[in-house]
Amino acid sequence: MIYIEGSALFSCLLRLPENYAPDICYPLVVGLAGGGGNPEDLIKLWDHIPGREFIYAVPRAPYPMLVDGELGFDWALWPTGDEELIGRATELSEQYIIKVAQDLSGRHDIDDVYLLGFSQGAILTYLVGIKHHHAFKGIICLSGPGLLTPLVNPFAGPFNPSWPKEEHFQDARDLRVFITHGNNDQPIPFEMAIGSREILVNHGYDVTFRDFDGGHCHPPREILAEIVNWIRDQHKAI
Repeated sequence: MIYIEGSALFSCLLRLPENYAPDICYPLVVGLAGGGGNPEDLIKLWDHIPGREFIYAVPRAPYPMLVDGELGFDWALWPTGDEELIGRATELSEQYIIKVAQDLSGRHDIDDVYLLGFSQGAILTYLVGIKHHHAFKGIICLSGPGLLTPLVNPFAGPFNPSWPKEEHFQDARDLRVFITHGNNDQPIPFEMAIGSREILVNHGYDVTFRDFDGGHCHPPREILAEIVNWIRDQHKAI
């Protein structure tokens, strides 16, 4: 099998605020599901959390895959195990995510844009958010990786991704960061989240960190509500 670059159209799920008005300016949150996940699961994240005064969009990852007989989607062709191919697929996904934010900002009256990701989606959140910090007000990482450490591809083992360079970290220090992680996470140990926080704090970032009792999963309701408040408070302060 070979892979050939080309253009394509991908679906993107959207949630508008309950009392959405087209003449009001809103923050935008772009959510990235984990590897093998699907946007339908992530789009429901805030369905039962009051006070979500932002537009929430979840684009579909580009690469379909089967997970326990169910259709899921991957951001970087991890199932191939080919590091060169994974690197190029990651670059294309970075461009795609920027395009999502730009497209939605053209369709709606948007001021601040936040990027949110779970697991593999959190990897892309760190990569895109820090490298393209001018496009985002903040990033939200749910059960994400250890920054600047090797990743573990469940299909092929450890590998070293193209993490942001030192100058990227320095230039992006105005980026607000919210990290949350389960203290019993097995695929991505809790200590990795602690390490990510320390790297960002040492570079001068404003980091909010919340742990929770649980494994590799979406955070509980109370932390989702805190993220909503974290976004709203910054929006109202402008």
